[in-house]
Amino acid sequence: MTLAGNIRIMVGTLGGGLLGFYVMHQLEQRYKIKQQEDYQRYLAEREIRQRQEDEYNDKHQNAMMDSETGAR
Repeated sequence: MTLAGNIRIMVGTLGGGLLGFYVMHQLEQRYKIKQQEDYQRYLAEREIRQRQEDEYNDKHQNAMMDSETGAR
């Protein structure tokens, strides 16, 4: 091999490594953003479900208290 061939191989190896690193970095960033958005959506849905459950429990508890006081 000649010096030019060796240099070409080294440059190709370094260039390919940098390109691979860049691509993986971009994929990881997109994945991280998507996961954060999914987590925020999950928290919002969980809060809505918790509020609905609390409202249901309050109504049910009030109905039970009304029926107990009305029976006396």
